[in-house]
Amino acid sequence: DCNISGDYEVAGSFRTSVFINKFNNNLNKNKKFDICLIGKNLVKIFQPVKIYENKVISEYLILLENLKKYLQKKNVSLVVCCKNYGFKLEAEKYFYKDFFGSLNVTVSSNGGDMTDDNYFNSYKSILKSDVVIGLPSTLLREATYFDKKILCVDYSENLLHPFKDIALCSSKNFDDFLFKLDSLLEISSENYFKKLNYSKNYIVGEINTLEKINTLINKI
Repeated sequence: DCNISGDYEVAGSFRTSVFINKFNNNLNKNKKFDICLIGKNLVKIFQPVKIYENKVISEYLILLENLKKYLQKKNVSLVVCCKNYGFKLEAEKYFYKDFFGSLNVTVSSNGGDMTDDNYFNSYKSILKSDVVIGLPSTLLREATYFDKKILCVDYSENLLHPFKDIALCSSKNFDDFLFKLDSLLEISSENYFKKLNYSKNYIVGEINTLEKINTLINKI
């Protein structure tokens, strides 16, 4: 256990706050995709002697296979938010394009740092999507800031995230996956959050973190 003493402030996501402040007057929220996939590193462990391995994390591969079957079965669109940038990004983009083939899939690229507008392409793709899906990640949580319906895919027994019930798929079975994703695409955002039975702020705080940091700095 860890006891925290002294004065402290609660803040939300710094990256989300930077994105909102940077593009606040030019946010495109028009739906373009049915599903947004939050990409995961394709390798489990970084090995200095192997700069890039074409070895996909087993849990992620199960998700990808089920998602591919879903796209083949349903007339829906998907955007994939790549995880990497630079030469790793090119390898990642090649993997997804080869994996999904001629299906209705768009692969979104990223920039290397916050000075590059493309750095926020994942947020832009989330805004234009109905459902956001992926293994547990910070970006998956941040998507709730934009009132997005989330499907967290987690096959582990120790759940270290707030997603549950309608927002969680813990089964590797395709029929279970199909049922979960069908349910999310059919339900409204309002009813989705009602079923979760807790405030969106429980997952990520709707706070202007950048403004809050600047305020605290000015107090020093």
